[in-house]
Amino acid sequence: MQLNKDLGGFNPYDNLIASNRFVAEVKTVRVKSNQGIIKKGTVLQLNEGKEEVNGQPILSILDGNGTADCIVVDDYDTDIPSNTVSSIVLTAYETGHFNRLALIVKDGYNISPSDETALRYGGIILSNSVSKRGGER
Repeated sequence: MQLNKDLGGFNPYDNLIASNRFVAEVKTVRVKSNQGIIKKGTVLQLNEGKEEVNGQPILSILDGNGTADCIVVDDYDTDIPSNTVSSIVLTAYETGHFNRLALIVKDGYNISPSDETALRYGGIILSNSVSKRGGER
């Protein structure tokens, strides 16, 4: 984690946060290392019965094979030059109000109603805003 930069800074032009009506709180999570850049706005899922490090589950990008859990706060480069590190820690939103159209999931997958329900039970509300974030998905 980089302590010399702002994490999760609000950028009104990325359309990720739909409103501040619901408090956006963050938590630290683990993901597998060496999978390239995980972009801000990526939805992560819990994979039941999968790997853990020190009791903390290793999350993956939402693909429908787990339970939607949180949204990545910033861009993270997961490539680690050492083969000894199997996971990295990053920061993710666990609550807040987000633009559904700005969220990122695995290629070929779309957020399902059950994913939305899981996020809502955890404190994440989704709604549609005017546009996608920066023209990407």
